Amino acid sequence: MWAEALPPVPRRPPSEFEWEDLLVRIEVMPKALRVALEQLPAQHPSVLPVLAAAGDREAGVRDFIERASGEPGRPAALKTGAQSTAVHEDALDRFVRIRTRNFAMLQRRGIDVWNWEAHVADGETATIHQVLTVLSQEDVKALAALRDLTRRGTLGC
Repeated sequence: MWAEALPPVPRRPPSEFEWEDLLVRIEVMPKALRVALEQLPAQHPSVLPVLAAAGDREAGVRDFIERASGEPGRPAALKTGAQSTAVHEDALDRFVRIRTRNFAMLQRRGIDVWNWEAHVADGETATIHQVLTVLSQEDVKALAALRDLTRRGTLGC
């Protein structure tokens, strides 16, 4: 997913305003996700795959951020699908916990993070701006999937 989605995404944001806008979108996702989940039964069978995928993506971004920031001892490539959680609340908590940490790690370092980059696939690198842009696009898809469940009336478990 990451390598295919990166080519049309600029390596750096055009300005600080676009960067701040991207950070706001990253920061509000946990709140938006909770609002979307309020419209669905707690144990709706179609919710868990969406939550697990979001948590897996977030864990991949966490690993990318740690490598790009120069912190040692991290995996060599951005990975998703590494771990899925069986319980809805645990999956939501996992996502929120990792997203909150990722956001804090980026926010406290200012615009210097624009220069961070790391490998995402064999021979390919990406910048933090590219990865976060793709992440925000995936957030939109996850929210749309949950809203679609509500609209279609598939609320029976």
